[in-house]
Amino acid sequence: GEVDIECEFGTTAFCVALMIAQQHLSSEVVKWLPQFLTAWLGNTKQMPLGPGCPEALRNSVSVTPYSSKECCEESFATDRWGCLVGGQFNGRHRNNREEVHSVTCEPSPTEPGTWTARCDSIPGTY
Repeated sequence: GEVDIECEFGTTAFCVALMIAQQHLSSEVVKWLPQFLTAWLGNTKQMPLGPGCPEALRNSVSVTPYSSKECCEESFATDRWGCLVGGQFNGRHRNNREEVHSVTCEPSPTEPGTWTARCDSIPGTY
């Protein structure tokens, strides 16, 4: 991509310098933009949608099955490659300011022998 930077009046020294450096400035802004957006979005407070899994949002949360209730309710953790190695919802998440402790798990209705988070215990900021 590119960012188009133009002056309304191209006769000033600033506008001439801007025209000369336009390609360089555009490539620098394009390189910097993803980091800026990630930082900005990471600092925004998530909007609470209400606890549980409202019918309208039922496909927006994918609950991961775990082999035990303890693993399911364990704090969220990832390994150095970003793979989930802890629980899915409890604990401190990268973009959530408050630590979550309220998520409880129940036997999975679709995968016998596994545990999944109870929809009504998931906080409304996911």
